[in-house]
Amino acid sequence: MKNIFKISLLSLAVASVGVTGCKKSFLDRNPSNQAATSDVFKTVDGAAAAVQGMHRMMYEVVDHDIFGYPSLCLMWEFMGEDFVPSGYGANWFVTTYRYTDARNGDNLAAYAWTWDYQLVNNANQILDRIDNIPGDADKKAYVKASALFYRAFAYYNLANCFMHTYAAHTDMMLPSKQITFSDGSYTGPVVNAPCVPIYTAATQSPNPRATVGEVYSRITTDLTEAIALFESSSVVRSDKSELDVSVAKGLYARVALVMQDWAKAATMAREARSGYGYMTSTQLYDGFTDAKNGEWMWGSIINVEQNGIYASFLSHVDYDMNGYAALGMQKKCNSQFLADAGDMAIDTTDLRRKWWWSRADKLAAGNVPYVVNAQRKFKAKDNSSFAGDFPMMRSSEMALIEAEALAQGGNPGQSASVLNDFVQTRNPQFVAPTGAAALVKEIWKQRRIELWGEGFRFFDLQRSFASPLNTNTIGLNRNATGASSGLAGGTMAITPFDNQFLFRITTSELNVNRIPQNP
Repeated sequence: MKNIFKISLLSLAVASVGVTGCKKSFLDRNPSNQAATSDVFKTVDGAAAAVQGMHRMMYEVVDHDIFGYPSLCLMWEFMGEDFVPSGYGANWFVTTYRYTDARNGDNLAAYAWTWDYQLVNNANQILDRIDNIPGDADKKAYVKASALFYRAFAYYNLANCFMHTYAAHTDMMLPSKQITFSDGSYTGPVVNAPCVPIYTAATQSPNPRATVGEVYSRITTDLTEAIALFESSSVVRSDKSELDVSVAKGLYARVALVMQDWAKAATMAREARSGYGYMTSTQLYDGFTDAKNGEWMWGSIINVEQNGIYASFLSHVDYDMNGYAALGMQKKCNSQFLADAGDMAIDTTDLRRKWWWSRADKLAAGNVPYVVNAQRKFKAKDNSSFAGDFPMMRSSEMALIEAEALAQGGNPGQSASVLNDFVQTRNPQFVAPTGAAALVKEIWKQRRIELWGEGFRFFDLQRSFASPLNTNTIGLNRNATGASSGLAGGTMAITPFDNQFLFRITTSELNVNRIPQNP
């Protein structure tokens, strides 16, 4: 853990200095990391600048497949069945697609650990000091709320990667009915199984793995306090890359859905999306790169100077950019989406069918030769630049959470109403099915279509295994999706709760923190 915190402290100081616009003389006066960090926290504006540094962490550039949160979202999409690479291309994300990264604790899987713990430590640096910093009480409340949000956000990501889903039980894990760690086996509810270490203060002393329940308790406690602080503060965010109470409630809705706290999930999702509409039919084809869209609740705003060029989300997904997507790895949808019939087929009256190139229009005049089913949901604003905003929360997601929570919680009528209101903005002919089981099945389908490419599939797959209404006994199933078995490398099908779904902890962490390794 020492290595992680060493990096975190430096990034906090550097990010904060960058945001406040200080010149080289600032760094000259403070040659040590500690001195720079100390100066940052002398004023509430300095602490606010540190929060800005955390916003910028969302799109930091490390390598051509490691560029902040968007690269993690690509990882979580590749680890599902609906985000299909057309070929090897330049080989970026191939080991992710094959689950090699996750099972070796390498590359993006290691980054998932270090990046999220960097967020945790940076949040703790702020939370350790904010109450004692002089300054405006409203600003302090907003800064503290933002730090609490980011800590909860990081632990939510970590919990979903490094242990099975909250509501599961080892009895569901056939045939072994246990989780075997490097130091022994566990049987029982996953809520009591080892998850990840919890840190609530900046430290270089390693902690043991807390249980899943303890991690989620930390998440919900932080979010409850963050929501109260956001509501008490008169500070208004300057743009959607920053946080507010709607975003905090939106994250709580995600968390509650995993915890199967249906009432809380429905309430939080409904309150989170209050004041946000849905996209127009025209906006559905605008490329999903503009945070000004009225449906976006939270997103990274990435301009020309800040984008990573080839090390960027658009480089990997937009064929027309002459980035990595154009080098032999276009991103396709599950071929069942555009089939003429079937459980996953998108209705012909649904506007979202045009987010991917079908057999009929793939060679339309004026268009480059897209492979069949290649995506066109995400498009750059200008093909001369890789700049483009990245969506991290939308009101449509909140509607789908609310609808699912209502159905799972025994209110199918209300669920159908929420689902109809949303889906009819995409498909005017849509009519929600009746009955809780049919509704949940349809909502899961709508999530796979609507949120495609935005980083949700891996988490959704895990939590669906533990749902009381789940009928998926196969687990991850890439057969009949258009996936290549050669590219998938033995991961065409993975049964629910298989060890392959668990990320292994990076070796660099185990070298300094003697915690048990995942199976």
